[in-house]
Order: sequence, then structure tokens, then C-alpha cells
Amino acid sequence: AVWRCQDCSLASPMCRKCMRHTHQDSPMHKIQRWTGTHFRSAELWEVGTYILVRHYDGEPLRSATASQSADARQDPDIDFEMGSNYSQIPTADAFNNSYVRVVHTNGIHHLAMVSCRCRGPDQLPVDLVACRLLPASFHRIRTLFSAQALDYFRLCNLELKASAYQFYQLLRRLTMPMAPADVVDLYNEFRRMSRLWRWMKKLKWAGYGHNGKDPMNVGPGELANYCPACPQPGINLPDNWKDDLNRYDIVKIAVYQRVFVADGNFKADHVRQAKPSKDVWLSEGGGMAPTREEYFAFLKIAIERLTVRLFAPCENTFRAIMNALLASSACDITGLVGIACARHGCYAPNALVDLFKGEQQKNVDFALLKALETTRVDPDQGVMIIYDIACQYFVHLQERIGNRLPTGLKVDRAIGLFHVHAHKDECFFRYATSFIPDAAVTIGEILEPLWSELNAISPTVRTATLAHRVEVIDDSACDSNHKKMLRITKVLCRRHIEASENLANLQQYFTELSEAAGPQAVERWKTDIEDAEARRLTDPKAMDIYAAQVAD
Repeated sequence: AVWRCQDCSLASPMCRKCMRHTHQDSPMHKIQRWTGTHFRSAELWEVGTYILVRHYDGEPLRSATASQSADARQDPDIDFEMGSNYSQIPTADAFNNSYVRVVHTNGIHHLAMVSCRCRGPDQLPVDLVACRLLPASFHRIRTLFSAQALDYFRLCNLELKASAYQFYQLLRRLTMPMAPADVVDLYNEFRRMSRLWRWMKKLKWAGYGHNGKDPMNVGPGELANYCPACPQPGINLPDNWKDDLNRYDIVKIAVYQRVFVADGNFKADHVRQAKPSKDVWLSEGGGMAPTREEYFAFLKIAIERLTVRLFAPCENTFRAIMNALLASSACDITGLVGIACARHGCYAPNALVDLFKGEQQKNVDFALLKALETTRVDPDQGVMIIYDIACQYFVHLQERIGNRLPTGLKVDRAIGLFHVHAHKDECFFRYATSFIPDAAVTIGEILEPLWSELNAISPTVRTATLAHRVEVIDDSACDSNHKKMLRITKVLCRRHIEASENLANLQQYFTELSEAAGPQAVERWKTDIEDAEARRLTDPKAMDIYAAQVAD
């Protein structure tokens, strides 16, 4: 009993035969062997363990050694030391079964692979996938990646923001802690397999393989997820929602109105490649990013009407405006523009688009149009867009994309409560969400914490291929939406309790304030406010009544 396993719980020393038999279904465990003075690192191939690739339909696989003679099948299970050659990995076992490299969560293993060829060699990749082992090639298979390792890397990428290079260096250290550089370099294969695994996971979650759709022809945003709480016709609204008597509440706030927030991110740039490689795009346009062809076609014919210091009522020098005029010669992509629901912070599918010359109006225009399309906004709902520079962006909106907007759609605008203070004082009363009834209690800065999460992962793909960069950023955005879905019920229930508790206090405060002002003043204020709110979309200056009126 000189062998012991490092991965088995409550493991005890075993002989060679027991170690082999107990690990026939756990061939990726790491073991050690007692040399007489210390335990050295060992591998399961040394005790005769192999990978048995069964048919995917569950039929019993005939023993690979059934045709061998009794003498040939006998395995000497006497514990022996292999001398100084124990690290010399064989290429085949006694029955000519090829050894393969298996990348697992605890390192890289070398094991003999026993498979059945009765259905032809082309069936082997399918059998391996059914065993949760992904081959790096379809012919002359020599490298396998376990599903556990690929799943573990994806979670490390999402939660720890680890790159593929960092994760593979971890595997090399786990394999040979004292000589990680001597471990075979499979970084390129690992990076490619991680992309394929991420793609297959998304197809699986979207129902491909069961819905009869072609996985090579994915529709816009079909692999993405969106907010479960925002009112979406055909998703979470009844068919007769337009007949709802409570469609507008007691203060005429549109209950079914959609509220989006738009913002640019200049951290998620991409370095121009000196030698661009041939990119392979997987399910382009199926997630948070649109198809390149559609996006570039829009940019070619898009109208760009500058409003900086020319036509806009606000002449602030906010950073986003200055960055819109800048471009970097080192980067072919200077950042991102995204659209998310303002109340719950879920990215809108197909509305995460690249920036090429800073934050231009046409980039935001395209993202807005795709958000309206993929999130099923009905014209009767109305929509509000909260944007850092809404006072300038909406000046020529109808001229730029009015013909592309859904017929009859009412578009409102606002500025988030953080960025509005970087504008002129007039913008606060005209565009702050605090003075817009349909905005309810919305800060309008939800994309800022979303960017902080994305900014931790986007640097890992600054020098990756464009397709790989899109996939990683898309996966991070989809995962952000997914985690919100998991906890949104508890969060909304907690918010409802908090709102109910504060309602009585606010009503009492409002009553005391109204009594102190007197009925005549309250009636005059009410009339002025209703008139201003009725005119504010066409005449933003009407909201200036909220400004302090100081007598000379």
C-alpha cells in the first residue's frame, strides 16, 4: 500500500490494484507514491488506469481486452518502483491504446484511451462529448478537455475576471508545482476550446437541439436574456393589457412605460492588431452585440448633427462630449455604448455596440433602435431615454432616426441624477428624473455599476481577436442579467416593503407642507406644474418654474 490519492475524501493508502480499480471512474484524480523516504507526484496511468469511452446511447461497451489471451490480460499488481523513468509518459499501453492528454480542473493528465470503433472512427468525437470530454480535434485525437475544467474556467472568468492565459498557467502549476514551465503548452488549444464551450452552453440554454432551429443561423438576440420585470408585450403582459383601466395611475404616470438608460464606456477599447488573423465568428448577433454587417450599414447612411456649443441649450464641457471628438490611432475600437433598463439594470440584447471615433450620436441611435426592437417595445407603451447628454442628443433625434422609430411611439428624455449636476443649472429642472412624473423614483445611473463590472474583464481581451472579444463581453453582460434574474424577486419584495413603510411618512410630510403653504398657493402651484409638464417635451424651458425666483 504505497499509493494514495490527493483528491479522494478520506483517502487511505492503497496497493496498485486497488488504486486502479477504485479510480476507473475517476481517471482525473491526482495521486502520489511512497518512495521509501517521501511521497512523490504520480499519475494514474502508472497503476494502469485508462479512459473508457462508452457509446453515447448507453449500450454496454465490450471489453477492450476480450480477445486477448488469459496470460496477456494478467496484470502484475506488485508494487514496484519505476526508477528514474516514472516521469517518462508512454505513448501507448500494452494493448496499443493511445495515450491522450486530459485537461482537468486539477491539472493535465496523461491516460490511455480505450474506445470502440464498431461504428466507425467518426463516432468517437460524439462518444467523447457524451462522456463530457471535448476533443481538441476530430481526427488523431490526442488532447481532451473535461467539461468540468471548461465550466470552471468560465466561472473564473466571470467572477474572478481571470483570463484564459492566467487560468492555464494555474493548471500548469497544479500539474507540476516545481516545474510548471515543463508542462506542455496547450494555451492556444485551451483558448479555442473555451470559445466553443461558451458557444455550446448558450445554444443549449436557448433551447437549440430541441427547438429544431439551425444553430448556425441564430436570430438577433436569441442567445441573450433580458429583464423579467420590465413590461414586455408577449412576454409578461396579458394580451388585453391595452384595455387595463389602471394603465395610468392616479397621477397619470404610465404604468407600462419603458425606461432605458444609455451610456458610453471608454475603458472597453481594443488594440489594433498588427497582423489580423482570420476571425471565426460564432452566432454573430445572437447576444448583446449586433451583427457587424447591419451595424456598419447603418453607420454609412447615418446622420450626424453636432450640437456641441452650436445648437444645444446646454454648453457644458462634460467628459463624454469631449471624448466624442477623440480617436486613438492605437485602437480600432475606442469603447462601447450600451442600453439597459433603467429600473433593474439589465442589458438590452443587440444594444451593446462598438465605438470607433468616440461617443457619436449615430452609435447611440443604433443601440436605441435595437433595444426597442429586441425588447419588444410597443408604441402604446411609450419610452423614456435617460442619457448623460440628453439635452444635446435629443435636439435632432427625429431628424436623424424619426423614420426608423415605431409609428406613434412617444419618446421622453431625461438625465441621470449624478451627471445632471455637471450641466448648466437649467438642465437640472428640465431633465432631472426628479421632476419628470413618468420617471418615478429612478436615479438613471444604473449603467455605471454595470460598467465597473465589465471594466474588470474587458482588459483581458484588449488584444484578442474581435470575435473572441465580443464573445467574452457578451457572456459577461448575459451573466449580469442572469444573476439579476436569480435575485430580482427578493429584491423587489424588499423594495415593496420599504416603499410601503415610507409611504405613510411621505404622505404626512406632504399634508403638513400643503397646510403650511395654504390652499390658494397649492392650487396655483398645481396649475403651473400641470401646465409645465404638458409643454415640457416641446418647450423644455417650461420646467424653469421650479427654479428659485429671487426678487431684485
